[in-house]
Amino acid sequence: MKALLCTHHFDTWSGSELVLLELAEALNNAGWDVEIFCPFQRDGFLDAVLGTRFYVYKSAEDVADLTGFELVYIQHSMHSRFLAVQPMSSIFGVDAPTFVYNHLSPHEPFESPMTASEAVLADLVCANSPETADRYKPLGAPFDHMIVMPNPAPMEFESARRPRYPGRLKRLLVVSNHVPPEVIEAITLLQDEGVVVERVGMQHESRRIIPSDLALTDAVLTIGKTVQYALRAGCPVYIYDHFGGGGWLTPAGFASAEATNFSGRDCAQTKTAQTLREELSELPPKALEAVENCPERFCLEYWVEKIAQTVASKEKKNAPAIPIQALELEKKTVDHIDFLFSEVRRFRTAYQRSSAKNKVLREQLEKFKKAKN
Repeated sequence: MKALLCTHHFDTWSGSELVLLELAEALNNAGWDVEIFCPFQRDGFLDAVLGTRFYVYKSAEDVADLTGFELVYIQHSMHSRFLAVQPMSSIFGVDAPTFVYNHLSPHEPFESPMTASEAVLADLVCANSPETADRYKPLGAPFDHMIVMPNPAPMEFESARRPRYPGRLKRLLVVSNHVPPEVIEAITLLQDEGVVVERVGMQHESRRIIPSDLALTDAVLTIGKTVQYALRAGCPVYIYDHFGGGGWLTPAGFASAEATNFSGRDCAQTKTAQTLREELSELPPKALEAVENCPERFCLEYWVEKIAQTVASKEKKNAPAIPIQALELEKKTVDHIDFLFSEVRRFRTAYQRSSAKNKVLREQLEKFKKAKN
């Protein structure tokens, strides 16, 4: 069995990159031959991870004929980049692959469906949360019955499960790419009390979370994708980040937190550093209860099997054809999004280089001032 997994960019250790990479690894471990289409990649970012395990297409024109795949999995409406350059029979014919779509946000323009093609081609449409599914329901079929695939975590995180007990917190893991000031201050307060705090994220150490990170901590302060890792690892979670958050994940607040992908937006409550310190100092019994068992919807192997069943049950028939003009219009739309992405990326790179140079110049100026004195 052969799969083509499509995503827009591999830039940082964040949500969409991890969703696709983990699915690629899980499918490959289940015996699938996996290839990836990703036009925007940071140089060297995934070299050590991908190696020669997955072939990566960087250009839509280079993507192989779709009839060579049993599965095409799509994030960010990436299919619209290459459908217009594929033979029509490869898209709509009896040998066309199974198309699975996954929408990862109710807010990002990248995640909005290209309704003309997706509505016709989709064999399975997923959303990462009930909030995302509700956002696209008004678009009609098939978006009015999207299946929630809630950023499931790989099986290896089960190995991080260990006994934990309520009481004084000794170790805390903070995972965030955008740590708010009150959390930084709370970390200092906790460290002053003897709590060992480890930080992972863009502002500190940007890397992939691994099971041992969760095995070695008493709890994790985070939002989003890391919450599912913690659920599989049985590690208590304190939900808080730049959106604010409700604090300790408990059985009573679980459904509400899950509805917004554990982002903290379900309550969006901003807390002071002192309040964060007080709440994080003690690990409550209810926080342990919330992660005692991991529902199968958060288990990636469950979704690999569901996708395989969707492929196996696909009926061999011609799909209703879409005029090539519609496919070309979709491609123009996503090409414009890609242009904007490239411009923002170029500006960000220039800004980072300028900031680094400015820092060096300021340091040289300070040294000059000290030498003069």
